Amino acid sequence: MIIKINQTKANFAGNFEIIIDDKPAYTGASSWFSSMLSNKLLDLGGNTVLESHFLPFEELKNSIPFKWAWSEQQTANHAVLDNIGSPVALFYAGAHGISEKFSEKYVVKYGSYELSLYPIDKGRQQLIPIFLGDAQIGQLNKDNFVEDNKDWYRLYLLDEYKDLAPVLSLFVIYYDSYNYGNRGEAVCKTSKISYQWTYSKYKKLYDPNWLSAHFDTSEELEIVAAMKIRMKKRLKLIWGVWLGLLALFGTIFAILWFTGAWPK
Repeated sequence: MIIKINQTKANFAGNFEIIIDDKPAYTGASSWFSSMLSNKLLDLGGNTVLESHFLPFEELKNSIPFKWAWSEQQTANHAVLDNIGSPVALFYAGAHGISEKFSEKYVVKYGSYELSLYPIDKGRQQLIPIFLGDAQIGQLNKDNFVEDNKDWYRLYLLDEYKDLAPVLSLFVIYYDSYNYGNRGEAVCKTSKISYQWTYSKYKKLYDPNWLSAHFDTSEELEIVAAMKIRMKKRLKLIWGVWLGLLALFGTIFAILWFTGAWPK
């Protein structure tokens, strides 16, 4: 199962489309103002399927002095409610030790499942293996090539765990809200790319062969190639505008200088 989570709006709101095996399945929404506000997974009729809510009292547990030295710190705690308001899942970021980035992972508790997700930066991509116990059951890919602050993800999930598709789709929206919310920004016709490398102790869990052994990823590569072409065109346009302005100002300066109109 391949789940595409594409951000469709980034200015003043975070809106998403969720496509499962090339069929529209859900939409999603996150707050542009704060990661502590709710995230929603909606059906195609606009009805709430799942919704996450921040748990402030769980965050207070991290205020215990030196808690990092003897226990896991749990941040970004969100309870997940179903369409009738019953709690069905829990999201949080867990870390051990004084350096959170060295030991950071995310946890999804849903029914009898307890999933661990390990963000690992590999240059232009962030790769997040998804484990159930000691077995990898999926992988979330995020490319750091972004246009107009609209992030896009590919969630690869083994078919036998397809019942996890809704809760993991909501998790991606929650994850994006906390890490790539771009709050306070409003952009148009922009492209950006970033490169990062992880120093997480969990990087040994990443298996570079797992994805290709289970899925066809050619469509993801085609998207990146198309985005690169658009970025090159925009760079050429920007350089063309700058060179045109320089030539214009240079011409005006030359005319003023040689006609004596420029003060000497």
